[in-house]
Amino acid sequence: MDIRFFYSIYLPALTRALNEDDKNYGFFVNSPESFIDKDIELEIESFIDNELANDIFINMVDEYFDAKSHYFKEMNGVDIDIVKNQIIEGISKLKRIYLLE
Repeated sequence: MDIRFFYSIYLPALTRALNEDDKNYGFFVNSPESFIDKDIELEIESFIDNELANDIFINMVDEYFDAKSHYFKEMNGVDIDIVKNQIIEGISKLKRIYLLE
């Protein structure tokens, strides 16, 4: 899997997860992985673990959904809505970089 293919799958799932991040099922908020087709989910998760483990954007997304699941209003001292907007800006930037628009 290459990075462009990864983002072609991951970014739409992330967008969907952000659109539904207000639905908390008792300390559980659907993450992007919840919206990835099960046939490719393991490959996507493996790519994240092996290729993007230290990626700032991916780590911010993971921390964001963890914070949302715990009803936190801030993440590392930053308002959770600001972090969400930073993620949305990151999605737009990655779409431009990898020509996914």
